[in-house]
Amino acid sequence: AGSDWGWDWGPAYVPSGIPGDVRLVSSAAGRLVGATVAQDHTATDGSVTLRVEALVKPNAAAEAPEVTARAVLRHHKGAKAGAALVEAAVTQKLDAGSCGATQEGGSVQRLVLELVVDAAQVELWWPNGYGEAHLYELDLSLVDEHTHNAE
Repeated sequence: AGSDWGWDWGPAYVPSGIPGDVRLVSSAAGRLVGATVAQDHTATDGSVTLRVEALVKPNAAAEAPEVTARAVLRHHKGAKAGAALVEAAVTQKLDAGSCGATQEGGSVQRLVLELVVDAAQVELWWPNGYGEAHLYELDLSLVDEHTHNAE
């Protein structure tokens, strides 16, 4: 058990657990095991391209199932909280033969999505002391024809 060595010694109970909502999702095709996001700010019109790579581990028992990866960029807080700025989806067959290896010994397939965000839609992130740090949420989901959600 943890203890606090401050002025009033005693047990220190540190909050732990999963922050936010939890959903149970089942999929016969595969599961989302990771993601990477890269930003490209080179467009001459001021837009930003988000390149999202969804890392999917196919279900070994499924025979080349078709899945859809969907990415949605949303406002995090304020009057527009939860409102979608931009979204993209890609549908692809999971082919065990085209998968790369993972550290766990299984295979993983990359599904690539690109979201183009107009500069006028977002507010800049300011360094500490220069303004507010505007946050945005990126929701990434993977579904197949047999996916069931339990909320």
